[in-house]
Amino acid sequence: MNKSIQTTEDTALHAQVVVRIQSVFAPGVFRGAAVCGPVTGEVYVLDDTAAVSKLYAGEIIASGTRPDGSVCCVASRKHYIAPELHAYFHALEPETVWCCYYEHSVGAVVAARDADGWRYLLIESLTSGHIGFPKGHREAGETIEETLRRELREEVGLNGIAFIPDFRQDGFSYTSKGMHKDLTYFLGCFDPKQESVVLQAEEVKRSWLVPYEQAAGLVNTPFDRDVLEQAHLRLEQSGLRRRQSNT
Repeated sequence: MNKSIQTTEDTALHAQVVVRIQSVFAPGVFRGAAVCGPVTGEVYVLDDTAAVSKLYAGEIIASGTRPDGSVCCVASRKHYIAPELHAYFHALEPETVWCCYYEHSVGAVVAARDADGWRYLLIESLTSGHIGFPKGHREAGETIEETLRRELREEVGLNGIAFIPDFRQDGFSYTSKGMHKDLTYFLGCFDPKQESVVLQAEEVKRSWLVPYEQAAGLVNTPFDRDVLEQAHLRLEQSGLRRRQSNT
């Protein structure tokens, strides 16, 4: 195996690389050789045709190991996830095992209102212990909206969530293995009198439906806390407008 392009724990993931383009396989799929950066050897480029010239500057987003032990890499300006890479390369590299450096999780701040105000649905992961919002990974061929609705249905059993228009929060975190995870959160409301929370026993340990202050103390990450704050402000402002319109 070519050690110069092998991805190991001490190799900087997502490193910048410049690729000298050698051939074109299909629109948006190019093959080239690294001319500078942390890797040398064969590199595929995924990008719009108009963005690729003889020299392409991009980010290493994945590596692939072939049956003979050789390694190739993928460079792009976009964070492709594993199902998307497989779709591009299943014909070109049918036996290559790909290691993708990015994940994309989609979820929602889910709220319900009672006489005392807004309450927020939080869940605890059975495997990681993370406390946050219902979310999950995009699967092959899914849009973000399809992932969102599927994950809410699977993790907490909710199908009738009403989503708040124009609320979207994007950020990222790192997994315990150092993988970059893009995060996209939306905001939605449900009526506990009409629909009950049903937890996915294989993935969710427990849940809470609690006021904002308690929810802010339970979530594990600063980004989730920021998203919760923005969601709470949006709902409070929406409630204020509704009360004013009724006077």
